Amino acid sequence: MDRTPRSVTIAGQPVGPGHRPLILAEIGINHNGDPHLGGAMIRAGRKAGADAVKFQAFTPSRLFNPVANPVAVEMFQEWALTESDFQALHQVAIAEGIPFLCTPFGVDWVAFLNDVLQVPAFKIASSDCTNPLLLDAVAATGKPVILSTGMTTLDEVAYGVGRLEAGGCPGIVLLHCITQYPPEAEEVNLLALRTLAAEFSWPIGFSDHWTGNLAAFAAIAMGACLIEKHFTLDRELPGPDQAGSADPAMLQELVEATPLLWQMRGDGVKEAKGRETGLRTAGRPGLYLTRSLPAGHRLRREDLYAARPQGEVPADALDAVLGQPLPADLPADAAVPASLLVSLAVPAL
Repeated sequence: MDRTPRSVTIAGQPVGPGHRPLILAEIGINHNGDPHLGGAMIRAGRKAGADAVKFQAFTPSRLFNPVANPVAVEMFQEWALTESDFQALHQVAIAEGIPFLCTPFGVDWVAFLNDVLQVPAFKIASSDCTNPLLLDAVAATGKPVILSTGMTTLDEVAYGVGRLEAGGCPGIVLLHCITQYPPEAEEVNLLALRTLAAEFSWPIGFSDHWTGNLAAFAAIAMGACLIEKHFTLDRELPGPDQAGSADPAMLQELVEATPLLWQMRGDGVKEAKGRETGLRTAGRPGLYLTRSLPAGHRLRREDLYAARPQGEVPADALDAVLGQPLPADLPADAAVPASLLVSLAVPAL
């Protein structure tokens, strides 16, 4: 099966191996239920250079069962935003010129986000990677999806991807994710990016919960096409996600480093690149004579040494010239003549 990743367009920005990684500032619930604070975070995210901002939409009594977990319902009520709150935040994003995305935690939010806010793409959280009710509802909008894969097995990721594809989803960006805030180093498992890339034909990204940018930098170097980074104005603010989030300075550092990291990643072809190409002759050794030798002398190993610059015959042609007769008298330190290779039809490397 062809696993060449297809590009996905998120808010007019292509996401895929041939494009600079997209940086998504995940405000999530860091607004602490205050839309004014959320608006300030949008403005700070845009100023730091994020490509888009994202929030989370949920109804606490549907996010958690009120009988089985009433404590969580009450706790999350403090962080819940209303539809009018989201409309106001969406207007802030429009005024700032930054795309507004949102994660629906429940089917009841999908129509509002799609029809009223007209979000350009949906994010599905790791917890809903195997939730057919939400997957089907989001797929039916015909919008691209960013799908997090924390807590999942590869088979479960395949289920989520297959469900979205079957429902008509036009594009998916798969995010490797560790559902810990923050994770320990041994939990981050960045090699899972390679596993996802090998298994699926969609672009791969990283939902980063690490404190600092180190994991995000490494993920970009490994091929991540999108980085989702939790974002806050102040990591000392109350709330469960603040300590593991990036502040404006940290987000700006990530934004500024991303194009350089993307350039450094290259195309993966092992060959001389750019200016290095011109150094092959000057920087690699060629074959020279250790002593003066007469015409007709058949070259032996002890007659030769390797030194820079490459000269006429590269050092890796040693086996080809051994035993070949010299065409003329040559002094010590003379370059082995290229005519020996020509006579053997051996190309100079």
